[in-house]
Parts: sequence; structure tokens; C-alpha cells
Amino acid sequence: MSRMTTMTGRHEGAAPTAAPSAETARVPGEAAMVLTAAYQRTRLGAWLVPSGGERRATLEGWAALVLEDAATRGVVDATRDRHAVAVWLPGPPEPPTAWWAELAAATGRHSERFEAFHRALLSLAPPPERHHQLMHICVHPRHRGHGRATTLLGHRLRELDRQRLTAYAVATSPALVKWLTRHRFLAHGPPATPLDKGPVLRPMVREPNRHLHHRPDR
Repeated sequence: MSRMTTMTGRHEGAAPTAAPSAETARVPGEAAMVLTAAYQRTRLGAWLVPSGGERRATLEGWAALVLEDAATRGVVDATRDRHAVAVWLPGPPEPPTAWWAELAAATGRHSERFEAFHRALLSLAPPPERHHQLMHICVHPRHRGHGRATTLLGHRLRELDRQRLTAYAVATSPALVKWLTRHRFLAHGPPATPLDKGPVLRPMVREPNRHLHHRPDR
């Protein structure tokens, strides 16, 4: 099982399962590479950037912007080997007004689709209670099949359970729905209709495990 590091808007440091490391400061740049590689061959990636020749560079700019925002307002978890990344934001994750202009600058002539995607995410009804939203969870394509995504998700869900917080996610593929369901996520309202033949967005929630016995910190 891979160990993890965490970067948040409040501090940088190692996750509880890993010893402190100066490597944590490099999480954003390496995380952007993981997000880019993971989305490059997905249906969502192809819809966001139909031009295969422009896809990688455009996704790189978008990923860097997403991670910069998460490092300010949320949390970025990464396995110690940097091959898997999870991005969380406190919900509802409405970005600052200036962020939309930054998104347009980062994604160039494909900005209309990126903006449509993000606004569609915001249009879905999140759970009314305080929650954290899983924005992205990605494993580099060369390193899949070893439980890295499960490790990252389990780490953060245990922390949310401890804080009695709901987890919220929007699945962009049937495979992701199936995977999240295995981790106690349930459908939350109707899915969003495709945008210009884009992927269907399926909101899901996971209530905290309220039967855990919490021990005082030592």
C-alpha cells in the first residue's frame, strides 16, 4: 500500500499515514501531470478538448488551475510515489469570481466547454448538510490496478467520518458510479443531461459512518 502526503489551503505536510517529507512541496506540479495523463484518454477529456493534438497542453493548463484552487481552498491528497491524486473542496465549491477568467485563459479556444462543464457541476443540488466534495481522483494510467485510488479515498473518508461530514461526488462515467458505490456512495438526485453530447453527470453522496468509536487524540 502506498503512503500518502497531503497539501491543504491551511498547511502543507504529510498525511497521518506518512512521515513528514520535504517532497510534499512538489505535490501540485506532479499532481497536474497525473490529472492530465488520467483525463487525456477519457470520454470527458475528449469532450472537453475534441482536438487530440491540443488535448494534452489544454488539460495541463486546466489541471494546474484546478490544483492551485484546491491548494488554496481545499485539500490535495497524493500517494507518496505521486502516481495517484485526489482533490477535495469544502462544499458547495463555488469558485471565486476571478477564477472564471483564469479558466478561460488557461483553456484558450476550448474554454466554452470547460466553463459549461464546471457550471453544470455547480448546477447540481449538493447535500444540504456540511460536506466535502471529491472533485477529482486520478491514477496515472501506467500505475493503475494496484489499489492507489482506493487507498486515497479510504484515507479521506476515514477523516470525514471522524469529523461527521458527508462526502459528495459527481461521477462522469458508469465505471466511476460503480466504484463509488462500493465505497458506500449512493445516487443523489437525477443525473444532469449531457451538454452537447458530453458525459452524463451523476451526483452521489456518502453519509459518514456514525457508528465508529472515536478515541481521544494522544
